[in-house]
Amino acid sequence: MTGTYVMRVGAVGLSKLGAHKPSTLQQAVRHNRRQIQAELGAHGNIDPARTYLNEVIAGPVDPDAVVPLAQARMAAAGVGKLRRDHCQAVELVYSLSPDTTVNVGAFFRRCVVWVGEQFGADNVLTADIHHDQSAPHCHVLVLPLICGRMVGSSLITRPATAKLHASFAPVAKEFGMKPPPVKLSGTSRATGAQMVMARLESTNDAILRSAVWDVVRDAVKADPAPYMAALGISRDVVKPKAVQKTMAQIFTSPGRGPKVEKPNPIGFAVASPKHRSLCPVGFAPPELLVSVTEATTVTTREASAGRHCHRIGGYGAYRHSTQQPLGFIA
Repeated sequence: MTGTYVMRVGAVGLSKLGAHKPSTLQQAVRHNRRQIQAELGAHGNIDPARTYLNEVIAGPVDPDAVVPLAQARMAAAGVGKLRRDHCQAVELVYSLSPDTTVNVGAFFRRCVVWVGEQFGADNVLTADIHHDQSAPHCHVLVLPLICGRMVGSSLITRPATAKLHASFAPVAKEFGMKPPPVKLSGTSRATGAQMVMARLESTNDAILRSAVWDVVRDAVKADPAPYMAALGISRDVVKPKAVQKTMAQIFTSPGRGPKVEKPNPIGFAVASPKHRSLCPVGFAPPELLVSVTEATTVTTREASAGRHCHRIGGYGAYRHSTQQPLGFIA
């Protein structure tokens, strides 16, 4: 991973939003100056035997002078009372790979200069280079004081940090550095992991016979991007291709809207339900309309069968058989 770097931007404060681990400026300074004894024990990842290699390249040498320095600068700017969980400082951490070939001291000092250009040189509280962990890195603590206001929350938003990364890239390029590849996700990650495994097996790589192969294999599955870069596998080959629809699919597509039209479109009132009038005046359906001749025939046939029926003409026969007036409905 020679030639790559990592830049992280975070907030120092007591806020717990976004699963943030609350801390104070004093605690951050004590960590960077290796004054927290619990971090130097057997369970920590700091090697006390190498702590003497660390460097203070900006800010007071005395850790206890950092917080009073920040308070004095805020008072001079007229900053009033702040919320308890306000952002006390913005911390930028620059990390290099353990096998880097760049001048570590020169690179980190250039990082501090760039931070001063972005936030103001007077706002740089401390800058410490650490050589007592697995990879060399540099902590820079900045007072988020802009135009007389503490604006730490606006400096660590996603758009703001994206601009910082884009602005720092040319600085890193001066040293031949480039940012690490962005992590893959979804289908791209699975495809990338398969391609890394296939390449290692096809070349019979020695890592396959290593005692740590199981750990490496899990790491490849979780994030194949750095392994793809090391093996020269382009990220473009794992990008999912857009599916092209045929003309038939386009014309028969139901679209993104609802498949059934709503019964009450916006802007139209619901029609009132129809109701039947109690008035007997109306037209009978066609199947109830019969001619006078047919009605007379029915009456004559019933009379010949012996049924009691008054010969009152066709209308009377029709009313006797249907109990409804001709041409009207109830």
